[in-house]
Amino acid sequence: MAAFGDDYRCVSIDRRGFGESTAPADISAECDDVIAILDEIGVARAVIVGMSQSGRIAAETAINHTPRVAGLVLHGARIGAHHELAGEAEIPLDHYRALAREGRLAEMKAEWRAHPLMRADDAEASALVDAMLADYDARDLLCSASAPAALDAASLADLAIPILILTGDQDTPLRRRLGDELASAIPGAQRAEIAGAGHLCNISAASEYNRILGAFLALASKNAS
Repeated sequence: MAAFGDDYRCVSIDRRGFGESTAPADISAECDDVIAILDEIGVARAVIVGMSQSGRIAAETAINHTPRVAGLVLHGARIGAHHELAGEAEIPLDHYRALAREGRLAEMKAEWRAHPLMRADDAEASALVDAMLADYDARDLLCSASAPAALDAASLADLAIPILILTGDQDTPLRRRLGDELASAIPGAQRAEIAGAGHLCNISAASEYNRILGAFLALASKNAS
């Protein structure tokens, strides 16, 4: 993601089970990890941005540690009703997990790369996606952590912080529908879609993504003091 000049500090996290993190995957512990990192770097309040699965972590951080959160961005997050749309394939995690456990990681990566959520719209974005996937070692699929409890829009409805619900307009129908439902259910939430971009709009349409995020940060920064 491109920088926002000198106005904001951006801190990215290698989640448990991903990147250079040495902790085993455990999504139930990750909102506390966010707070531990804020404590470590001396940040009292922050805007929390969560994309896709990380949207759940961002949402739980806002719910469980509200005084520490100045604003919340949910990008392509699957939060809310657990309905499926006819003909839409969501992530076949059990299948991917079986491939990883059988040592068929290359096959698993090839199938995941072809999934609609991994769509990249140009050569530069495709190269970034390929590089990220090359480094992926499926630790999250191989762990035995239990599934997290359901999280819905009602859990967020009472948060008195700015909230932005963001998707690309070419994201999957389910992700866009859930985004619409979240925005409708959360009083005052902003809803934005990026034209011509899919689930990975942060890299395939970085300039527009940063413009929208920058405008939201300007609003939410009032809560950070």
